[in-house]
Amino acid sequence: MNGDEQPGLDEIEQCFIAVLDGRMSRDEADRWAGRWVADDDLVWNDVARWGTEPSARDRPAQRSGRKLPA
Repeated sequence: MNGDEQPGLDEIEQCFIAVLDGRMSRDEADRWAGRWVADDDLVWNDVARWGTEPSARDRPAQRSGRKLPA
């Protein structure tokens, strides 16, 4: 997550994994994603937009209903 270029799906996924692994807090992930969501000049596909919306971390991570840790 270099911070200078719009993140791709791989980078967004790495953010989710970092939260699950405990290497990044949900707050840090929300701040990271918020930076990108707030930039109106960026173009997102539907999956990338979903992954960068702060509420995405509150959605079930899998069909079992397991959510990302707080």
